[in-house]
Amino acid sequence: MDQQIAAWSRYKKVKVLGAGATGQVYLVETSQSLSPSIPAGQYVIKRICIASSPEILKSAATEVKILEQLEAHDNLVRYYEHFFDDDGMINIVMEHCQGGDLETYLKDNAASGAFSPSEAVHFAFQLFAAVLHLHKHGVLHRDLKPANVLLSTAPSSADGVRRTMLKVSDFGISRVLERTASIAQTVVGTPFYMGPELCNGEAYTFAADMWSLGCILYELASGGQRCFGGATLLAVVRAVCEGVIPPIADPMRAKLFMPMITPLIQVDPSKRFSAEDCMRAFFLPDPEDSNIEDEFIDPDDADDLEAALG
Repeated sequence: MDQQIAAWSRYKKVKVLGAGATGQVYLVETSQSLSPSIPAGQYVIKRICIASSPEILKSAATEVKILEQLEAHDNLVRYYEHFFDDDGMINIVMEHCQGGDLETYLKDNAASGAFSPSEAVHFAFQLFAAVLHLHKHGVLHRDLKPANVLLSTAPSSADGVRRTMLKVSDFGISRVLERTASIAQTVVGTPFYMGPELCNGEAYTFAADMWSLGCILYELASGGQRCFGGATLLAVVRAVCEGVIPPIADPMRAKLFMPMITPLIQVDPSKRFSAEDCMRAFFLPDPEDSNIEDEFIDPDDADDLEAALG
């Protein structure tokens, strides 16, 4: 990691957003521009004690490396800078996403009916776009789940109306793969979102992220219900390895989402759609178009949701 000279005096602490055994997360603000890339405003600083263990040091170093190397993308949490304290702490300055996380959002909005099918499809589009960007840059996330997807708002380029933006975060256990055929051996992640090959001790590939994404899409369609649940870890693993997708109760949501979920929830990783496959199949007007990252149908602009799914 390249050490940067920065001080806490540049930022004013607003409040603690979270705290644990190895660090804290602060909401901070600055009243003046700190650099051309850090204008006045609010930010999040993740403060991690890297002196506490080699694993934490490795995780923090991984996150900084990923954030520094990735090109900025609307659906990834933006990194600004990092700096060190004399007491063995690294401070990572990132974008503040004021809308909380997707897990909480689904819990708060699903029961009230406030989470519409059109919003769910727009969320799916953004998740596919984020994962496509990661994978095109050789980054395997390895812990995709609703709690690691943050919400923000931004004006639409088309009409200026502010819409909810999803931002994939938490790259602490990501890995950069040097080539498409590369695999990652260490098993990490969250059991509810881990593919059957990982439960069986096999290696990570990009397909593992796609299974996790399929599980998140199921929760978008079902209003927060997990695709593979269980009272015990063994029950969860058994359900994952069987790979049977539970029915989606709402017919409209089932019609919209099952074509997206089914190609991802495949027990055989080689049969899963890639992120590019998904974008071409569901959101690209011409599936043969080579300009994959610039020609998507935005579901907000589609006259009909079914048309948006191609």
